[in-house]
Amino acid sequence: TFLPGALRAVLLQLTTPFTLAQSRLLIGTTYTPRHYVAALVIVVAGVVALAPRLVGDGASGDGDGDGGRYATGLQQVLWIGVLLLYLCIPKSVYSEKWLKAANLNVWFFRAQYAFFEAVIGLLLVPVVFLPIPGQTHVSPAELPAFLWGGLRCFGGDQSAAEPGG
Repeated sequence: TFLPGALRAVLLQLTTPFTLAQSRLLIGTTYTPRHYVAALVIVVAGVVALAPRLVGDGASGDGDGDGGRYATGLQQVLWIGVLLLYLCIPKSVYSEKWLKAANLNVWFFRAQYAFFEAVIGLLLVPVVFLPIPGQTHVSPAELPAFLWGGLRCFGGDQSAAEPGG
């Protein structure tokens, strides 16, 4: 599933109010009224940013300059939103809980987390090669070209944004 960068940023920001609520409910973190107002502003901004995509077909004319490449209709946006809520929020809340409870060094904790995340990521590399209906399939032989294109895109080469570019 491809999402334009602006939509990814909006969906990631929308996890903040849910993280705040879960943190309050599960571990009793207290927040000031300013925190709640900021969470409300994030929700309003998210609704304003997502409304055109959710009302229309989301495939074109969205102002991102994506030429209608991205499928961002209501069903897809909601599915990815639920996935982000399911994956991102518990990590944040549990990290907060265990960092408080065990009085861990935050740098050591983050280094261990990054190490195990990298190991698990490497173990899951074969999943990349599974064909998914309606999506671009990457064969093992094409992976180096995709990684190189991603690196070039990260470096600012706009021509590398397209596979094979």
